Amino acid sequence: MAQDSGRFSNISWNRVSQLSKQTDGGGTASPTGFCSIASLIRSARSSRRESQVSTVSSGNLSKSRSFLSNGDGSSSSGPVIEGNLQVLGGIDCGETVLSIQHSENGSSLLAGLVSGQIKVYNPVNGSIVTTLENEEILSNGKALSRLRCKPYTDFQPNTLVAATYVSGHLRLWNFATGQCAAQVRDDDKNAEYLSLSFNPFADVIAVGLSNGHIKLYDENTLQVVSLLHKSLSPFKNNGHTNRVLCIANHPTNPHEFVSSGWDNTLQFWDARCPNSIRSTFGAFVCGEGLVFDRKGRDLVVASWRGKQQLQLIDYTTGKLIEDIEPQLTNHYLTSAQYLNKDLLITCGTNLGIIKVVDLQKKATIASITELPGIYDIDMAKKAVTGHRFLITNNTSIVTIEYNK
Repeated sequence: MAQDSGRFSNISWNRVSQLSKQTDGGGTASPTGFCSIASLIRSARSSRRESQVSTVSSGNLSKSRSFLSNGDGSSSSGPVIEGNLQVLGGIDCGETVLSIQHSENGSSLLAGLVSGQIKVYNPVNGSIVTTLENEEILSNGKALSRLRCKPYTDFQPNTLVAATYVSGHLRLWNFATGQCAAQVRDDDKNAEYLSLSFNPFADVIAVGLSNGHIKLYDENTLQVVSLLHKSLSPFKNNGHTNRVLCIANHPTNPHEFVSSGWDNTLQFWDARCPNSIRSTFGAFVCGEGLVFDRKGRDLVVASWRGKQQLQLIDYTTGKLIEDIEPQLTNHYLTSAQYLNKDLLITCGTNLGIIKVVDLQKKATIASITELPGIYDIDMAKKAVTGHRFLITNNTSIVTIEYNK
């Protein structure tokens, strides 16, 4: 988003903080408290307001109606910013945003909402381009749980986005035309689809379910080509026993990926095997909290808990390399992404936080605290200066920039 041009919403931090307390368990530190994300996405709001977008000058945030003040311009305690982070602007989506991602070329910004809708925005000026919805979404109001844009293959552009829903649906949308290209629903009507990942090397989509299973779908037919799960042996930890909330494909191996969720395990998979090939205990992932380095040697795990929440894992062995900032904290992490090879951006709930972590120093070098819960983050594709990223902030998407 451009810093001073375009149309951005005047979002009151106080207002969204109050909403966060309603949907985030009032700051209570418990798995069920966070996973009001689960309760949040079970009951979509009946009213769907169109996005309201107006101008905010990012150069004068502290003195205007802005992210850091009340809607009437009066002062508020607001977030606490430390280090070289700057709030640039944002978009009011009208209802709770659970998942965000840029298109591969950065020309579109997609927001998955608690109503099940996907709103597509122009990331330069914040204007809404289209809304991805069909009659089924409008009638049942089941929430979207995760969306992911298809990676470019052989440098060929595409406009395909996949989305999972707690109704047990997997839908493929063309966000350029606004059409639903294909959809499928699980045979088990009680199944919830909670996470997904495109295989960057093949036309396969991995979907994580509420029962701990992972289904691999053929992207072209939406037929299940493989069902991955724990074996029947009670003595083997070779699959999930609870919700799968994150799947991350290996960046260089087309057959392998990792997953985690509510069962305190990290599972390592080869798509050619029905059970995981190795596993470790200790990860409690409640969002996009699994991130590979570029070579696929190390895996960052962001866990939703008060200590040892950010860890570096050796992918080959599954063993812990080190805890990054292992001390006790009131911020529980939901998602993480690399800013570059040495810097990591993480966000969390309970007491909302955004922080930039230096992996060499093993320390936070910039942060914003005193926030409502942050569920998802995404790197901007075309940052003019510094490192620009977006966060979900209740009903809004906020653009933030980090400069060394």
